[in-house]
Amino acid sequence: MRAKLKRLRQQIALGRFAVLYITLVVIVLVLGVILFVAPTLQRHKGWLGIQVCQDATSSTLIVDKVLPGSPAEQVGLQAGDKILAYNGIPVSDIDMLKELIRGSYIRQSVRIIIDRNGVRFVADTRIAHSPNDVTVLPPIIPIVQGSPRPHPYRGVCTNCHTLLPAPSK
Repeated sequence: MRAKLKRLRQQIALGRFAVLYITLVVIVLVLGVILFVAPTLQRHKGWLGIQVCQDATSSTLIVDKVLPGSPAEQVGLQAGDKILAYNGIPVSDIDMLKELIRGSYIRQSVRIIIDRNGVRFVADTRIAHSPNDVTVLPPIIPIVQGSPRPHPYRGVCTNCHTLLPAPSK
């Protein structure tokens, strides 16, 4: 009888550890979803950090101002750049660009195709939630087959037309 009672107590103790273990795993999964997945699923609060204006003669958007600390500044967009496409969608209206940015998920990687002085560039950046939520990605690169990797100095390379980021301090 005592042996059966002892085995029963051991089984109950093991059962308690299993319940505790499963409870901890569920808590970790819920916290992971809340902390890491939920923020990436937010829409309608996207921020790219540019002010654009409509060109009066054509239906292109021109970057009027790049805000400091923005994802656009991090990839090297400048005032005067013409925005041609956003994630493969041709953009010709300010409201359309706003809707595309607002319809993107926070921290979603987006590709912006621009025209700077007749040379087309592609800029890969991430949509930010606010000015403090910026993810740095590589600088904008030209749409040219076989172009070399970015150089360690700042400026536009005369060989490959790659816009180069500022050196980190």
